[in-house]
Amino acid sequence: MDAWTSPNSHTFVAMTVHYKEGGIPRTLLLDIVECAESHMGATLAATLVNIVDNFGISNKVWLI
Repeated sequence: MDAWTSPNSHTFVAMTVHYKEGGIPRTLLLDIVECAESHMGATLAATLVNIVDNFGISNKVWLI
């Protein structure tokens, strides 16, 4: 997960996933979302939960 603020003051959060497929490590960009609030702890946590829930992978996430 990475968060940043654009030059025009929009806050974004990106989330990547890392896994193995057939023993081969894979990394994918899962989502980039704009946050209505600054990227503080509570906002990041809520954004993470929303992304994971939207992709239906909450039962597969075991490390953040």
